[in-house]
Amino acid sequence: MTLKFIGNLSTNQGISYIPNYLALSSDIVDSIIANCSIIGAKVFLTDTQSWKIVTGDFTLIDFSYSNGTPPPTPPVYVSSEIGSVNGSTVVVTWNKAVDTAPDVTIQEDGVTTETISSEIQIDPTIVYYTIAIPWHGSDSTITVDGNTTTNNIGWLSQLCLQADTRPLGLLSNFVDDTIYHHDFTSSGDARPDVQLVGGYKAVVADGIDDWMQGSNFADNLPSFTIMHISAIDQSFTNSFFVIGKVGVLASNYDDKGWEDDYGQLSLFQKGDPPDKVDFGGSNSDASVDLTDIIITDEIINFGDVHIYINGSDVNETTGGDGVVTNISNSYPVTLFIQSDAGGGGLYFFKGRTRCQMIFVPAPPTADRIALEQKATERYGVSYP
Repeated sequence: MTLKFIGNLSTNQGISYIPNYLALSSDIVDSIIANCSIIGAKVFLTDTQSWKIVTGDFTLIDFSYSNGTPPPTPPVYVSSEIGSVNGSTVVVTWNKAVDTAPDVTIQEDGVTTETISSEIQIDPTIVYYTIAIPWHGSDSTITVDGNTTTNNIGWLSQLCLQADTRPLGLLSNFVDDTIYHHDFTSSGDARPDVQLVGGYKAVVADGIDDWMQGSNFADNLPSFTIMHISAIDQSFTNSFFVIGKVGVLASNYDDKGWEDDYGQLSLFQKGDPPDKVDFGGSNSDASVDLTDIIITDEIINFGDVHIYINGSDVNETTGGDGVVTNISNSYPVTLFIQSDAGGGGLYFFKGRTRCQMIFVPAPPTADRIALEQKATERYGVSYP
């Protein structure tokens, strides 16, 4: 069954010439299409390019205007793709020029997503539909009216941890929403707590012993972006990581997988002095109290780190303390913990996080901004 309800969209001579339904001729059984039950509704059969009307007993008969001319043939879907313009634009091609953008249902991984805007192009057979950017990039399945869209997005989500998908209470398993299932686990008293903060869920770490263990899925990345919404408890004075690739039992810096001149690529680590936030060894001005801010740490090529706080370009480090290299190792990605250089102690994050995401390779600027906006809207965080 391919029946699709369109609605009563416009009229000519008082009669709707945009179909109420689209269907195939094969949907007709004994002059009836199941579930096509609006008396007087017009049905366009896309395979035969013919029109039918639903009669009083729900059977279908041929339809034309009173002067004998058939209604105009509506546009028929030809193809669609995403990623050629940016990660938020679905380009749909129709079989004929359109003067208004046809209504479509766009789904991301089986869930209907809002069409934010639509724009007919210079070639009037092409319409750009803007949607919220897919979380999983090239791994997302996008459909238009059930038709699979070609996905040309050049990045994917290797990690997608969302606090609002977890139940309230102690968190034993922070489930990764990507197809890779890079889940983070913890047990006993070392578990962080999922709480409602400001009406939205957050994973809250106590700064004493809460941390979570991931796997070693982030080795030898050619380029990547880490994005998270977090808030540091300003009262806590120790150094810590919200997320890092850390050899917890390591005895020296050489065992780290994301390395800078300080040893580890520290993402949202409280800096020195403590009113700074430290990224990869480079201090940046930022509020570090319990106000959620979104951090995007973008590594295009090892050696360069580009940092954004709430969408603002903070700085680009291209030397000295900001140099980042990549070392192949089997140490896991961890949350809320840092080991010291000599292996003599562990430091824990105190604060909260809403989401943690890793994109590979680093998305282009337009897609990064769209991802930041989608994340902040999800958690009610201010964003310019």
